[in-house]
Amino acid sequence: MVMTALGARVVGESVIASVPPPADWICFDEFNLTPVVDGVSRHLHLACNALDGKDDKSAACEMRAVAAELRRGAIKAGRRAGAAACIDVKLAHVISWRLASGAAKLNAAAQTIESGRIGGQVELRALIDEPTCADIERRWLVTDEDVWYPVCGEPQRHFGEAIEAYERQDRKTSFTEIQKAIAYLRLEAARASDDAKWALEGAVAGLGKLAPSAELVMNQGRESIEGRFADADLALALAHRAKSSEWWARGDQRISGFELKAAARCLEGAAAWAGNEAGASASKVAGETKVLGARLIWGDSVAREEVVRGFVSFGNAVGALGLRINAK
Repeated sequence: MVMTALGARVVGESVIASVPPPADWICFDEFNLTPVVDGVSRHLHLACNALDGKDDKSAACEMRAVAAELRRGAIKAGRRAGAAACIDVKLAHVISWRLASGAAKLNAAAQTIESGRIGGQVELRALIDEPTCADIERRWLVTDEDVWYPVCGEPQRHFGEAIEAYERQDRKTSFTEIQKAIAYLRLEAARASDDAKWALEGAVAGLGKLAPSAELVMNQGRESIEGRFADADLALALAHRAKSSEWWARGDQRISGFELKAAARCLEGAAAWAGNEAGASASKVAGETKVLGARLIWGDSVAREEVVRGFVSFGNAVGALGLRINAK
């Protein structure tokens, strides 16, 4: 399969080029998908393809490459470098340990593959269990912005495709699109903390209840579905806004700007699902937040008071829209 390019670094706000949506997905089971968007997922995807092609040597090599990527992430977290600099020491050590643990499990899986004891993806899934998947997802906390930012709008795109499929009475596609959106929310939850993490995990649980199976998707009312999507977008907006604030406090204006622009995109998505005056008001704040985020990315001189006002305004908009959505 064709791997998706992740974009390139250039100058200014277009530091991260827009990229086509991921074409490939790794399917651990009906409810556990992950997009192929970075080094870890690309090598894992190639390992799965090699297994299907009965090429144990290549599959083992790719699995070791996944482990190597996770080890690099563990070192990065341990040193509190890059994205890990945005978290506290205790959490950095936990993430480092979990990534190292995941790497060890995948190295063991590589040895099992090489011995010929794994005949395909079904056997591989028995080795890469749910806790291991969670460990692998923790890499998102130490993933650079040139990987996560180009795909930060993907949940909204999958929500849109899910509702279109719902209108066509295509239950299977609607179910799959919701599961794909959930995969992105799980990645964001892996790098969130405190209230933002709680909100994202709640959104994942809510979406899971919305579509427990392809057959039951059509039993949901459209308003109920859109409400769940709006909740998820608000949780994403809260998470990105929290990260933006953390990076600002750490003195990294540029990454703070990317987080703020991502937060604005998610707020726009929630506003679109909500509609009405509350949605229009939130959309206005989202537009203002995008401008502020762009200025931070460009390196403009922005007064602290202006940034603080932007954070407060954004938080108020999220809170007001959340109340309006939950009142429906």
